[in-house]
Amino acid sequence: MKLAPLLVDYLYQHKRLALPAVGTFLLDPAAYIDPDYKTKPGITAPEGIRFEYDPATREDADLVSFISAQTGKMKTLAQADLSSYMELMQQFLNIGKSYQLEGIGTLIKNQSGQIDFISGELLNEKRKETGIKEPVTTSPTEESFTGYKELLTKHEKPGVTLKKIVIALLLFGGIGFAIWGGYALYKKNKGQTETTQTQPEQEETRPVTDSTYLQKKLPDSAANNTQENVHNQPQPNNSLKFVFETTQNKNRAIRRYEYLKTINPRIQLETTDSVTFTITVRMTVPVADTSHVKDSLNAWYYGKNKSQWQVSIVP
Repeated sequence: MKLAPLLVDYLYQHKRLALPAVGTFLLDPAAYIDPDYKTKPGITAPEGIRFEYDPATREDADLVSFISAQTGKMKTLAQADLSSYMELMQQFLNIGKSYQLEGIGTLIKNQSGQIDFISGELLNEKRKETGIKEPVTTSPTEESFTGYKELLTKHEKPGVTLKKIVIALLLFGGIGFAIWGGYALYKKNKGQTETTQTQPEQEETRPVTDSTYLQKKLPDSAANNTQENVHNQPQPNNSLKFVFETTQNKNRAIRRYEYLKTINPRIQLETTDSVTFTITVRMTVPVADTSHVKDSLNAWYYGKNKSQWQVSIVP
């Protein structure tokens, strides 16, 4: 037995039909219902049917019991039939098709995503007034369901089309461009990687016991000068802390420290408040050579461009 006529019977008998995720049809108790509507070729919807849209509507247990009693099926099978029917109805509404319940009216989804109801009588009047035949989709039967699935399958059949070729070209072109852009960016930033390396956070500073200058990786001239000054110390020595850089960028400070300590283990990372981080080295320097050593460290840390030199001295 088809399900659509059962829904009409239920509405006519109970004056209320709740369809899950759609809403509720309400029939005026005073509305006239043709007693021979089941035997006539077409069911004319009675006047007095109104619809309340509510996507939160749940499945009506009484409706399932009614379908089960009329079809002779178990309630679980009747429930499954109702779910399949509602799923098919939602598919039609979601693709913009109107859905006609013969003997009740027509449902259609509007632009705001809600479902509007047009009674069967109003629909007929609208056709007569405008002279335009509306694309009304009648309630699908078990026979038409197969045709509907074949229609969907026809759209889903694979095949090489111009549209697919264009999409494939755009897809692979986009991937190629992304790879090229990434490689170009990598080459551009490759020279800056060492200067942006930072290191694990370190709160304490290891003590420096060696009193010689920081000679590793220093320019030859600076190294020679510092060695000469160590052997010829006309003035007293000062134990000074040379500050290479102070930053609040924790990640940069850590990366930079990790890189520098591989060059010379005397480089230290200090912080007192976990907000400001300082990269330093402590050395014993003759008083007369303080400025010269500071310039050498600046050139070693920042390069030849003196406008970038920032090394400072802390007692």
